Amino acid sequence: MAENNGLIVGVYLISLVVKVLLIPTYRSTDFEVHRNWLAITHSKPYGEWYSDGASASEWTLDYPPLFAWFEWALSQCGALVDPGMVNVDNLGYESDATVVFQRLTVIISEAVLVFGALFAMHGTSISKKALAVFLVAAHPGLYIVDHIHFQYNGMLLGLLALSIYFATYGNDALATATFTTLLCMKHIYLYVAPAFGAYYLGLLWDLPLGQSVTLFITLAAVALSVLAVSFGPFIGKGMLPQIISRLFPIQRGLVHAYWAPNFWALYAALDKGLSIVLPRIGMERFVSGTKANLTGGLVGMSSFSVLPEVTSSTTFIITVCAMMPALIHIIRRPYPGTLVETVVYCSLCSFLFGYHVHEKAILMTLIPMAIMVAKARHGDRMAGLYMFLTTIGTYSLFPLLTEPQEYLIKVFLLLTYLIIAVPWLMREGVLSRTAGHSRLEKIYLMGIVPIELYCSFGHGMVFKDRWPFIPLMLISVYSAIGIVYAWGVMGMSYIGTGQHREKIKIK
Repeated sequence: MAENNGLIVGVYLISLVVKVLLIPTYRSTDFEVHRNWLAITHSKPYGEWYSDGASASEWTLDYPPLFAWFEWALSQCGALVDPGMVNVDNLGYESDATVVFQRLTVIISEAVLVFGALFAMHGTSISKKALAVFLVAAHPGLYIVDHIHFQYNGMLLGLLALSIYFATYGNDALATATFTTLLCMKHIYLYVAPAFGAYYLGLLWDLPLGQSVTLFITLAAVALSVLAVSFGPFIGKGMLPQIISRLFPIQRGLVHAYWAPNFWALYAALDKGLSIVLPRIGMERFVSGTKANLTGGLVGMSSFSVLPEVTSSTTFIITVCAMMPALIHIIRRPYPGTLVETVVYCSLCSFLFGYHVHEKAILMTLIPMAIMVAKARHGDRMAGLYMFLTTIGTYSLFPLLTEPQEYLIKVFLLLTYLIIAVPWLMREGVLSRTAGHSRLEKIYLMGIVPIELYCSFGHGMVFKDRWPFIPLMLISVYSAIGIVYAWGVMGMSYIGTGQHREKIKIK
């Protein structure tokens, strides 16, 4: 058994080596954001963590309280490594020790994701478990976002995986505790809360009345207990309104500075095109006097020149409507396979139609989908769709790395992943030629090459420094077309298996 497990360990260790090699690479402003949070939580009493005067930095704490406590725990170790990193006045502090420390915290905390993937693969072969570890731990999108750009998505996605499979295997209290903990660490996972809610609504409906009432009381008590532990101390300090305003800043506008490749990127591109074309054909009366500010590269309220403005409430209604087919299905059939598929589908709906979505949020779809595919049966169409979506989703993250020295790294990470993943999936029988890419998908994927050549090389050669947003817009719009297509296909094929719930005793 130990010899067989060597394949899993080997895959994980290789991914660790790659992550360690990425320590000196480019770091985004998110690196300083998290360093400042270390300083705030270490230097200030918890009642001041969310106050405007907690730090002179613009990067105020805007994650829920349990993540703040996570930063506090890291800061206790960080202070021993380099006291300068937890000094709230050291803005932009980046000593070598600080860089290595923060990078290692991401690498170490990502073990939660690997554990979650292995837990999900309970009862499968060693080869399939190793495949699951590879698909998540070596995912190029995770390399780019967490280990170069800098974030802690791996740990959080690990909690999501554990939540899904605790529920799938019948450990409902653990599932609720884990998912509520996740929400109290990063509220963006509200994107998939409807999937869990619908799953348990269907389960409660199916159970006898006595069992249903007992389960409901248990789940409610667990969820409320986690919320009380997370928010209670801050409510006592009168900080709840401030926390809420930090968590839900609707003043940031519909689209992010770099348009996430979703439906609103297509909407914004159409508006931009119409604002240029209509005046030239004598229809300038349809163009507002205010010039659209969607391509300025700044975070703030956006406006449209031709198309109607879109409010946060509008996006909420559209998102819920898009989710409804999957939610209705899982309420009617709360089977094991339906939960992970519904989580994947709901996360993609939120990504496509949500308000002020970041491009990095595509990982909430790709990573759970990777585990679902690794666990899938022979010739699963979802495997082909996963490879299609992970290619497009990862490519859409390329603009996060703007430095020339990172160009070959991001291309290498994506191509290497595809070269290893496709034959491995085929060897496991999960991906077959008949269940792979359609001709349309192949043509679309080949279109990435000319798009990338123009955006990375051609545009600069032709236009120099003019219209720098055009390459970003092209990548976003082209990626959005592929992701919208994948959403449509998934919406027709997310139906889960009709198996009974599998019980696993958790010790």
